[in-house]
Amino acid sequence: MILDESNTFYGAFDNPTHKKLEEAGVKIGYVDLAKLRDPLPLYSKPWRLFVQPFGNPKNVGKRKNPVYEGTDKVTIRSILRALNAKADHRKLIMNESTAMLTSANPHAEGSKHSNVAFKFSSPIIKDIYNAEKPVAKITKPDGSLQQKLPDKDFSNIPFSQNNSLKLQYFTEGQTVIDITREIKNSGSEDKIIIAQFFLSDRGIINSIRKAAKRGVEFQIILNNSNAGLPNKASAGELMKYARKHNYKINVKFYNKAEEMYHVKMLSILKKDYMITYAGSTNFTRRNMRNYNLENEIKIISTYDQKISESLLNYYDTLWNNKNGIFTLPYDEHKNEKVLNDLLFRFIEINGLGIF
Repeated sequence: MILDESNTFYGAFDNPTHKKLEEAGVKIGYVDLAKLRDPLPLYSKPWRLFVQPFGNPKNVGKRKNPVYEGTDKVTIRSILRALNAKADHRKLIMNESTAMLTSANPHAEGSKHSNVAFKFSSPIIKDIYNAEKPVAKITKPDGSLQQKLPDKDFSNIPFSQNNSLKLQYFTEGQTVIDITREIKNSGSEDKIIIAQFFLSDRGIINSIRKAAKRGVEFQIILNNSNAGLPNKASAGELMKYARKHNYKINVKFYNKAEEMYHVKMLSILKKDYMITYAGSTNFTRRNMRNYNLENEIKIISTYDQKISESLLNYYDTLWNNKNGIFTLPYDEHKNEKVLNDLLFRFIEINGLGIF
C-alpha cells in the first residue's frame, strides 16, 4: 500500500489501523510529501528553512487533530507540515489482472460523497503498476514497504481485441496536456460534459472559452460550495462570457446535503465516439500542474459500447434530474460578485489557493 501522509496526520502518530495491517503482513509506505514541488512557495520556502530541519517526532502530540475527529493528538510541527498543501492524490486499487481507478477516498468522510469508479482488465495494467514504482521510491524509508515495489507477472491478464474501446493512462501534468489538446481539437458539432469537484485551472478555463467560441456546447456540473471558491467564481466567469456572446455554456450545481460532489470527469462527445477522462484529478492548478501526485484514465469508446451507455445515462440522470433532484439551476445558486471574482483570480494566479 502506498499512502498519503494525511493517514498519520503528516507524521504526528502511528496509525493504529495500519499497524494491524502490517502485523498481518501488509507492506505500507507513506509518500514523503516534502519531495514534491511546492504549490505554495511563499509558505513552503520558510517552512523548509525554519521548521523542516528540526524534524517531526511521532506520538508526542498534545493538540487536537484539526481535520479528523477520533485520532491521536497531533503536533504543531505536523500541522505546519500539512499547510504545505501537498498530497498523494492518486486513487488506485489493483492486482495482477484488474485495476480500478476511482475519485473516492476510502475513509469515513469520503463515504458520504458522490463518486465514480472505473474497473478494467487490460495490458495497460502493467504500465499503471510501473507508474507506481517511482512513487514507492519517495516513500519514507522507515515504512514497511521499504521504498520499493516487487516485480509482478502480468502475463495472465484477460484480453480481447476491441478496436471500439481504447484506454490510455496519465499521471500528474500529462493529464492537462492531453485534455487541453482534445478540447482544442473539438468543433462545433461536438459536446463536452464536465463533472467536477473543483474547476479553477486558468488553462482549462481559457480552453473552454476558446472552444465555446468555435461553437462547442458545454454542460458543466460542479460541486455546490457555500464558500463560492473556486466553483462559483469560475462558473460565473464562464456564464457571463456565454451570455455576452450567446455561446453554448450551461452550468448546474450539484444538489448536495452533507456530501460533496467529488467526481472528476470530462467527456467529449464526437459524432461516432466519445472520449472520457476520469480519475483523481481536480481541474485546479495544484492537481494539474505537477504539484500533487495524480492519476487519470482516458477512455475512447464508440457509442455501442456498454461504458458509453453507462456514462451517457449517468450524465443524463444528473443533468435532467431523473429519479431525483441531483442538480440545481445556475441562477439559483450563482455568485457573480466582483469581489468573489477578483479574490478567485488573485488566489489562483499567485498560487495561494489550497484547492
